[in-house]
Amino acid sequence: MAKFKCNGCGRCCVSFGDFITVERQVTEHDYYCRYGLTNELFHVHVLPEYADEFADLFEEMENNGKDAPKIGCVFMHRKSDGPGFECIIYPDRPQSARNFSATGC
Repeated sequence: MAKFKCNGCGRCCVSFGDFITVERQVTEHDYYCRYGLTNELFHVHVLPEYADEFADLFEEMENNGKDAPKIGCVFMHRKSDGPGFECIIYPDRPQSARNFSATGC
């Protein structure tokens, strides 16, 4: 069986990402999130190169409250070196994203 390799299409991020809520910041790089469809609480570690940028986004989300519009997963980041997206929490992505990866993009 072939091993899944993310191609950066962003389909899992757009499909399931709207259901992810960042509940609280634990450290500079770490957050607790909840996946709304299953109520799964999970820990994520934002990759260091995105930590400052995401901390600013998290603060903005807190200031805007629950009414802030969402388009896909807040951890989906447009690649700076070409087309597509990358996940800034890929090693800690929720089970739903792992399951999507198992079926292939």
